[in-house]
Amino acid sequence: MNGPAGSPSRLAAPPPVFTQALGLKADEVVALIGCGGKTSLLWRLALENRSGRVLAAATTRFRPPPPGLIDRVLADGESPGKGINLFGRQGPDGKLSGLPTGWPGRPGRFGGLTLLEADGSRQLPLKGWADYEPVVPEGVTLTIGLCTVGEAGRPYQPDRVHRPDIFQRLTGAVPGRPITLEHIAAMISRGEGLFRRAVGRKVLMINQVESPAGQAQAEGLLARLPADFRRGLSLILAGSVRGGRVLDLGTGGP
Repeated sequence: MNGPAGSPSRLAAPPPVFTQALGLKADEVVALIGCGGKTSLLWRLALENRSGRVLAAATTRFRPPPPGLIDRVLADGESPGKGINLFGRQGPDGKLSGLPTGWPGRPGRFGGLTLLEADGSRQLPLKGWADYEPVVPEGVTLTIGLCTVGEAGRPYQPDRVHRPDIFQRLTGAVPGRPITLEHIAAMISRGEGLFRRAVGRKVLMINQVESPAGQAQAEGLLARLPADFRRGLSLILAGSVRGGRVLDLGTGGP
């Protein structure tokens, strides 16, 4: 954000790697759900599209952006301008929440791309979803569900899971026994799992894949997803938001 002397310098836009991989349109309304990189992907997509008009907000709560990323913080009722526009009310813990008055949105409602963080995971790698989660509003055109495979092979520890009791009922995981790719596939694909409240096109993004071994695990996870679930996805991606790399694993079809 440009400003007086001493303010953070404006971050440069990176190559549109994820925008292109997702086939993202300029007026989409995107909801990010799941665990393992939602906020990072939101800000990455915002930066990739900074030359246009981007609105970032949340239906739950999310961390404020890094310095130099936001061009404008909006008051309720204020129209976004060119660049990255942030809307959010700051709570006692410093996190932001809230949608502008007049939601539900629709494509182009704010004159550009709308990015919504629509789920919470307390920065933990696994999750079970309460009845009211994720919080995906009407008007969303694309829901991106994020997950990771880093816990596969490690002993299941409830303190590394958001809502562990629900996760255990959903997946059959047992404390102390290894987390398997089957457990993660169940978390993603079952009716009470990751995409339970998805709206619009559905994309699965397997994040934090940063080595050949990680890619092999991602492909192993893909093989364990039920065929009927895969057919309901528009796209399956694997890669690293942090590393700026993404691999198209194909459409959800067979």
